[in-house]
Amino acid sequence: EQLLFNALKQLMDMEQLELLWPNLQGVTNQLPPEAGLFQVGVMLARNNDRVRIFTAELTREQVTEYLSAIGWQGPFSRLTELFELVHSLSDGQYIVDFDVTREGVSGKIGINFGLQTKKMLPYFLEKLVTHRLCTDTKRKGILAWPGSQGSFLGPDYGYTALIKNISHFKIGCSPEEDFKAKAYLRVEGIYLKELFKVNASRQFPDVQPETKREQPCYKEIQNVLKQIAQRSMLDQEFRELCLRDGQAAVQAVSGNDRAIPDILFVEEDQKKPADDGL
Repeated sequence: EQLLFNALKQLMDMEQLELLWPNLQGVTNQLPPEAGLFQVGVMLARNNDRVRIFTAELTREQVTEYLSAIGWQGPFSRLTELFELVHSLSDGQYIVDFDVTREGVSGKIGINFGLQTKKMLPYFLEKLVTHRLCTDTKRKGILAWPGSQGSFLGPDYGYTALIKNISHFKIGCSPEEDFKAKAYLRVEGIYLKELFKVNASRQFPDVQPETKREQPCYKEIQNVLKQIAQRSMLDQEFRELCLRDGQAAVQAVSGNDRAIPDILFVEEDQKKPADDGL
């Protein structure tokens, strides 16, 4: 608690913080023992008389119990409706956000979550469109967002890539308003030259100097992985080889006598989406 107090006093007037402190202690003390706070902050561009709280991940049952314990006024029937909308497709872990003011906990809350698998995304967005929480134009935009783009910046800088994906979704719940859905889109940068340098010693087993083979550079590895991705989409037997023996798959594509990194290939989202009538 002292750490939280010291951090907030850098952002807020001490008099305001002291007025909020009993309520802040109340919402933190009611968290489940195995959970904690994910984020705490002050949205200074909007106001400076309240603190925004983000819990750590909670189960559906814990969310209801926690909001009841901290005095959220509900209505809880709206929360039940929200969970019935998203729970069958979500990953079942929910981060709750709300404001703490002098009066207590804000009526408006946010329920943040991810999906069970990437394959759930079209079903989930279609469900939002059906409930008028998402336009068809935005649905198409979100579906088109994930992807990647790479660029070779020269021998001094290497190969970089931008990975576009979806961080999470949020459904806002307020007693005065309808549900509001938000998708948080994300761009991640990967510097493959530095990544390769950091992992090179772990990827290649130590051998005696007289038998040590030349190690491929990061750009060669990148080209090999690109060829593997292309071939595995067209050749079922080669894809099975990748899953069974990564080194053999790399050798089949590279066709040289250089040291071969130990790469583990996996297929994601092998489980079928739950049949919920969508």
